[in-house]
Amino acid sequence: AVAIVAGAAFPIYYLTNSSRKETTRAINYLRAVELANEVLEWASVSKYEELTEANMAAFTGLMTNVAGDSISSIVLPTTIPSNDIWKNDNLLVDSLFYSEQYAYLYFYRDVKVEEVADVDYIKPNMVKKVSVTVSWSEANRPQNLNNPSDRNRKLSLSVLILNDKTLTF
Repeated sequence: AVAIVAGAAFPIYYLTNSSRKETTRAINYLRAVELANEVLEWASVSKYEELTEANMAAFTGLMTNVAGDSISSIVLPTTIPSNDIWKNDNLLVDSLFYSEQYAYLYFYRDVKVEEVADVDYIKPNMVKKVSVTVSWSEANRPQNLNNPSDRNRKLSLSVLILNDKTLTF
């Protein structure tokens, strides 16, 4: 009877454990998609002339603050709008942070902005390609935190941004 119970318990344990691991991987993948999509959304609302790698540099780099053994998420690279009513009701904060769940995966985000001009039918200064690569480490802490190749997972998303001022109808 003990052998039968043990024989039935092992597959149940294996199934539960593998299901938990796959769910965690899927959640981490969705977090990476959120981080990449955040940059693509900022790029899509930026003025075309201001869409440069230098201006998108605030979104590039390590998404974790590491001080010794202490780990925390970085501050969101945005300006919080001022509102007198929110100030009076004490609803404003000095800065916004990413969730702590992002810190322990050592996300690293890299943003590239390229002019698309090598195609015959695209005029110069008409289309830019914004690419975001998010790398993260699920298994352990990377040896070099500022080197994205030390991570064991990677996701890349791109979008084309059209300069609507160059359109002629």
